[in-house]
Amino acid sequence: MAHDVFISHSHQDKPAADAVCHHLEAAGVRCWIAPRDVGYGKNWDGAIVDAIAESKLVVIIFSAAANNSGHVLNEVVTALGAGKTVIPFRIDAVAPTGALLYHLGRLHWLDAETPPLESHIEMLVETARRNLSPGDADSDSSAVPVEAKGESPRPRAPAPPPAASVPAPARSRKPILVAIVVAAIVVVAVAVVVTQSRWLGSFGNRQVPTPAPTAPPPVPEPSPAPAPVTPPPAEPSPPAVATPAPAPQPPQPAPTPAPAVPAPVLPKAPTSTAPHDGIWRGIRYCPEWQGHPAFQHPIAMTIQNNEAESMNRIQAGTPGYLTFAGKVGPDGKLSLNGYGISNGLAGGLPLGAQFEFAFTGVISGDVFNAKVTGSPRSCTLQMTREH
Repeated sequence: MAHDVFISHSHQDKPAADAVCHHLEAAGVRCWIAPRDVGYGKNWDGAIVDAIAESKLVVIIFSAAANNSGHVLNEVVTALGAGKTVIPFRIDAVAPTGALLYHLGRLHWLDAETPPLESHIEMLVETARRNLSPGDADSDSSAVPVEAKGESPRPRAPAPPPAASVPAPARSRKPILVAIVVAAIVVVAVAVVVTQSRWLGSFGNRQVPTPAPTAPPPVPEPSPAPAPVTPPPAEPSPPAVATPAPAPQPPQPAPTPAPAVPAPVLPKAPTSTAPHDGIWRGIRYCPEWQGHPAFQHPIAMTIQNNEAESMNRIQAGTPGYLTFAGKVGPDGKLSLNGYGISNGLAGGLPLGAQFEFAFTGVISGDVFNAKVTGSPRSCTLQMTREH
């Protein structure tokens, strides 16, 4: 199933993780959460690594339990190594320690310790939608530092200086100014010719008295030629500004090597050597009791590193929902505790009624048999491990 968000959580915080998943999916954000989305017959660790690689955003449900969970640490290292954006969603007033402090210490946290949790989940939904929106990718990229994505900050290359713009009018005005000067010269020349022609005509029509032999005839003083029109000086072109070559950059100092990281940049899927790990399936059987007929229904769980957790594909709070968890002891003893919502089976509680789920038993090889605790009805669990 295609998804946008991977939700990392401890099995002890499953109710909070289910609530976050419900709100995100109600807002149209597709989620991947274990054990709901671990396919039947698939390797648990491989499914986790593949789901993180296919996600765009990783949300960490951080609490005291998550701070001490090896699974949450493996998922954080895998997400940062794959360059994913990680949003820690803190539901307990506790600070990360150890390796989680190293990996999450520089990220921007979303705190949700103060009730009600729903108001903080709405803020988380809005944050996730902004991070997933293509239009807002650049504006929100500062929400998670570069270090959170597993990259070292690199200096930006200096932007080349803008080329000096040479005003176009200086080049386009030269032909116009030349034309103006030529036209002015032609006008002056025509004016001079016309003026001289008129003057010579009027002089030829005059009756000039006979000059005395000893005195030359009076020569009329010619009219001064009109002053030539001086064309306006051409607007000087601004000197071309040469684009300065970028100054040579001084050699950058070699980056200080980062301290050794507990896991490689792209860690392999964590392997487990716990003898009881795997997917377990079976039935919960309740015999006839006080007039109520016997009934049974299927049940499934996963065990990883001796931590057991229910597998439930039904939405939290709806009929048929069942959640429980427990830890396998050195002697194979396993106590499971949780709660469920009745789906109205004949012989069981009314539809929608909440009931307590508490069973204790011992794992022997690939078989787990357990009995109910704290209830007068002697219900049993019978489960086997898949191979």
